[in-house]
Amino acid sequence: MRIYHINIQSRRLLRLITSEDIAAALVRTTVVLGLALALFAMLAPRNIYSQATIEEGPAAQQNVGGQNSNNQNANNQNISNGNSANNEARNPAEWSNLAQRSQRLARESGFRDFEVDVLHSEITVSLNRLINDPEIPTLPAYENEEQRAAVYADRLAHAVAPRIVKGETADGTGFFRIMLREDLAYGTEPRPSRYLIRTHCYLFFESAEQTDPHAEDEPGNANSRGTTNNTIEIDRQAPRSLRLKRIMFQYYLVNYSGVEYRREIRRLTHPGPFPVEGTAGDWTAPRESVENVGADSREQTDGEASDSSLVDNSELQLEYYQQPADVRPAWEGVDGVPVPELAMQPEYRLRLGNQNSGIPFERQIRILQNYKDMLRIVDRIVHKRRRSYELERDIIIQTMTEFPL
Repeated sequence: MRIYHINIQSRRLLRLITSEDIAAALVRTTVVLGLALALFAMLAPRNIYSQATIEEGPAAQQNVGGQNSNNQNANNQNISNGNSANNEARNPAEWSNLAQRSQRLARESGFRDFEVDVLHSEITVSLNRLINDPEIPTLPAYENEEQRAAVYADRLAHAVAPRIVKGETADGTGFFRIMLREDLAYGTEPRPSRYLIRTHCYLFFESAEQTDPHAEDEPGNANSRGTTNNTIEIDRQAPRSLRLKRIMFQYYLVNYSGVEYRREIRRLTHPGPFPVEGTAGDWTAPRESVENVGADSREQTDGEASDSSLVDNSELQLEYYQQPADVRPAWEGVDGVPVPELAMQPEYRLRLGNQNSGIPFERQIRILQNYKDMLRIVDRIVHKRRRSYELERDIIIQTMTEFPL
């Protein structure tokens, strides 16, 4: 009979080992094994899970892996051979000829751009709605200093200038003036200077029915705006048939610090003509005319537009005016913004498609891109105002047609 003696220290160790310690050890072991399997799966080649590996074992796995590596090497060799062949076939002189050909075709086509035409058409659609908006103020005519002071007092009272105003030129052409920016600007060329800048967009339009869109409202006039004795006739809020005549972006800068003090006017004008809705090959038709072919009216229609159906943008014109700041600004209108038609001639005039101007092709593309970016901003502004006007009109109609019983 053997007697086992367990000392006091061993008994203490046995008492410390509990079921929780065993469970924790099992959990740690499981986690370590899981991490090891995950690491092995990440480092293992992907083809070990192929069907050939499952059916035929390690030998098939080795064959498939070798075949994939051979195919990859062959593909890399073919790509490198093709690139070297293309590089050898197209030398720097040929690349230069291709670039010159692309530039020549762009200039001969008039820098036509599909997105520019779509923006023109969408802006036209919004103008046909906003012409009936009674909330858009009309720009008063400048006659004397008292009226000018009254306009400034009204601006100060409202603490903000209206974003969109309507007006007319001296020859009766209607326009919408959209404020884009009024704040400080900083220039670095030819020297650092600060400016007070006022940026506006003028959208000149004409009526397709050859009627005056700004005719006075008369009780029996079917083409009136729908206001008689300050009463809005909702049934007369039908879209007007207007079309764009000219688009002009105007930058008015006043340099009040630096070496020279001057006033500058920079203008970017698109004289048109713009396509008329309903003409053959017209891809710039308003979105309402293409809603039946697409779910979203703001998406482009299927198909491609030919170059002959797009607007010629080579007539984009840049003008630069300058006068000392101490000269009375005779070109300013009643609210301090230069009038659309200036009495003086510009110091410099530049046309985008003029071949004798010597403008680099990169600069021409940049001018067209800037014009496109500004058109996007104008389209967002007029589209938002149009939706707001239509929503208010629908709310009024819903309110008027509800009769509590």
